[in-house]
Amino acid sequence: MKEIDEFLNDQKAFDKAQNTIEGYEKTLSSFDALTNKPLEKIDSKDVIRFISEPSKKMGRKRQNCQLKLSTKKITLNRLNKFFDWAIDENMIESNPVTKVRKGIKSTKVKKELMEILSVAQVSKLVKMVFNPHERIILVLLYKTGMREGELANIDIEDIDITTQSIKISDKPGNKTGERIVYLDSEGWKELQDWLTIRKTIKATDNALIVTQRKSRISNLHIWQIVRKYGDLAFQKYGDKAYQNLHPHIFRHAFTTHLAMNRILTKALQMLRGDSDKTMIDVYSHLSDEQVRKEYLAAMPKIL
Repeated sequence: MKEIDEFLNDQKAFDKAQNTIEGYEKTLSSFDALTNKPLEKIDSKDVIRFISEPSKKMGRKRQNCQLKLSTKKITLNRLNKFFDWAIDENMIESNPVTKVRKGIKSTKVKKELMEILSVAQVSKLVKMVFNPHERIILVLLYKTGMREGELANIDIEDIDITTQSIKISDKPGNKTGERIVYLDSEGWKELQDWLTIRKTIKATDNALIVTQRKSRISNLHIWQIVRKYGDLAFQKYGDKAYQNLHPHIFRHAFTTHLAMNRILTKALQMLRGDSDKTMIDVYSHLSDEQVRKEYLAAMPKIL
């Protein structure tokens, strides 16, 4: 469906994160393959059929499992965004997702609170890691709040010695959505220790983090390392907070701990790479130095 390509191009033009665009593409491509209809012929019954189909349509291995309610909501949000865009572009007159979303929202579900690692829990976890290659991964995830994909994409030249900062983006060489994150004294020391080792490795490219095969580390590899030490920490301490650990947990901890230490909301927004949401943000811009000072004042020590 050509309209999907146009929609995705528009999202790229608005500097949406690569992960967000990939999510839209995956959902919309699957929806198009299932319905196989012109845009104007799609109705709410098609949407219901899509979210009721076995999860194999979403590229999952569990072919006989229905989508969980939380996944259905994410899927509907993506479809809703697309159809709202189509209305704005005068391609259709109504959004077929609206009625379906109302039905989903009325479904009562038990909400589980997100598990947030405390500073002490992060500290115990990182102190378990003696392998410098694996240790720097956990340290950078927590000290910067970056996503695993952003960590994998860092090149050595992205590091600024003067400001003890790192330039990150959602994919190598991509200037769209670039931002600067900072390191405190602990994080910077760990990075320097890793760089000393990294200089001895003749890798296939200039990636900051490489594997034993001397190639750029993958998102999956980062996920596996985090999960491994989460499992080890659970075995050692018996703390359920370490169960099923994944890289994004560190981003949640980073955000929570800085917020608890009263960092300016705008500074935290810039460090996380969140999109500006309101006109107020345009007039409340902080300089890089202001963000750095806010970060250093709020970042907890863990080592």
